[in-house]
Amino acid sequence: MLRSLLPFRRRRPLRPAPRASSRVGPKNFALRAAERPRPQTPFPWRRLMLTALSLAMFGGLAYAAAWLYMGDSLRVQQVNVLGAQVTDPQLVAGAADVAGDSLLHLDTKAIEQRIRTVPGVKSGAVTRDWPQGLTVDIVEHQGWGYWQIGARRLVIDEAGNVLDRARPPAANAPTIIEVAAGGELPQDVVSDTDTVRLVARLLHEGAFKRLDVQPVSFVFRHDRGLVVVVEEGPNVIFGDTNDFEFKVATWDELLDELEQSELVVAEIDLRFGRNVVLR
Repeated sequence: MLRSLLPFRRRRPLRPAPRASSRVGPKNFALRAAERPRPQTPFPWRRLMLTALSLAMFGGLAYAAAWLYMGDSLRVQQVNVLGAQVTDPQLVAGAADVAGDSLLHLDTKAIEQRIRTVPGVKSGAVTRDWPQGLTVDIVEHQGWGYWQIGARRLVIDEAGNVLDRARPPAANAPTIIEVAAGGELPQDVVSDTDTVRLVARLLHEGAFKRLDVQPVSFVFRHDRGLVVVVEEGPNVIFGDTNDFEFKVATWDELLDELEQSELVVAEIDLRFGRNVVLR
């Protein structure tokens, strides 16, 4: 009834909803930048050549080192001996015993020890004389004086060692005369080396010049030790090297006192410290 009273309204016909289209819409495609072609890596000829050259040089050096070490180029062919006056250089070269040895691994200390066994040689220094030589510079024993026993006169050094082969002592070298107490004389030995050192000290320190005395001879006796025979003066029994300074000073004082007195003294005995004996 209400519919009949209301004015008629015309409705719009319902349209169906649009269907989704199956067509693909236009798409945007981004063009990639054109890639440059990669250059081909060249073959490392230079590096290979340097490597081959290095290996060749290393191999050459190794071969040269082995050739020098094993070959005869650096082996001793000649020994030069310097400083020999009384020593036979051939004996020194023979004692070195290095003929044909390689200079690269010589034991110079052992060589010097062998050289010192040669009569007349005190010491020696060894140096390599490249490429095939060796130089041996020796120091020979030097005679200092003489130790006389009877008719035998032995050459000795300052320490009292008897030198079978040595450079001769000086023309004014001292002679120590041993007076034997009887029995068989010793053979080629110094009976008391302390006496030799005592005479050497008296000479080296200028004791005789200070005292203004002239020694004529040096005599060794087993019961007295060293006796200094003085020209125009009393002889002095020194004994040994003990209390050396005291003995020299006492000798000096006694000489001054004897000059001022009329006492005639033939011998001064300095062996008993302050108990000096005048004879």
